[in-house]
Amino acid sequence: MKQVSELEPRESLLDLIRQQLKDYPVIVRAVFELSYYSPISALQIISLSVSDIHLRENLVKVRKNGIESWIPITLECAELLEQIIDSNQPNSPLFRNNEGQRLSLEEMFFIKRLFWYRVKP
Repeated sequence: MKQVSELEPRESLLDLIRQQLKDYPVIVRAVFELSYYSPISALQIISLSVSDIHLRENLVKVRKNGIESWIPITLECAELLEQIIDSNQPNSPLFRNNEGQRLSLEEMFFIKRLFWYRVKP
């Protein structure tokens, strides 16, 4: 088990990245939280529907090879997802593009590139 002192630099770095992303759209910040604080793949992220999000329990339901799993999310992620969910119907895609369609994998990778190239720790 890691000691608290070993976790502090990682948390400080992630807090710094969060600070740099604060002016980005909610969808970008939510993808960051899901990508870096949970073992959810890009394909699983774009496959999420509003009904897969359980904010009271801070859980996200993902599917892989026909098996459903519950993944815990951070409080920050839950707060961001709540903002997205407010404008969606229960069975609609969680992450939608400007046309209202489910994000494509290409669009997801574009969003993820934002943190790789524009955010400097």
